[in-house]
Formats: sequence, structure tokens, C-alpha cells
Amino acid sequence: MGVLPARRLLALDIAGIALIAAAVAQVADPDILLHAVWIVLALEAFVFGLRVAAVRIAVATIFVVAYAAAANGDA
Repeated sequence: MGVLPARRLLALDIAGIALIAAAVAQVADPDILLHAVWIVLALEAFVFGLRVAAVRIAVATIFVVAYAAAANGDA
């Protein structure tokens, strides 16, 4: 029974990483893909708690800021 939540968390993590990779590869509109990343992170926060998702949210925030800076040519 304890393995199931870990698999759910892993599945959400894989979904978030895949969306970020798709945004970098520009498979679709990066804005839409990055919004989907925030939705995945929100799901993680609601299902597993903010304490579990806080580090993931911080990493995603740093990535989005760096991606936006690179897209604008500021980096």
C-alpha cells in the first residue's frame, strides 16, 4: 500500500520533466507547456502536500526564469 503513493509521485515527476523537455525542444507552444508544468506541480501539492512539492516548485521557478531570460536574449 505504501508503494502506490510513491509511484504516483514518480509519475507526476516524470510528467513534469517530460513537459519541461517538450518546452525546451519547442514541441508545442512553450507557454502552454510551462502552464501544464504548473498544473502538475499544483496536483503534487494537493495530493502530497506543499512540503513535498516546495522543492519542485522552487526548481521549476528557477527554470522558468532562466528560460524566459534566454528567450529574451538576456542570458
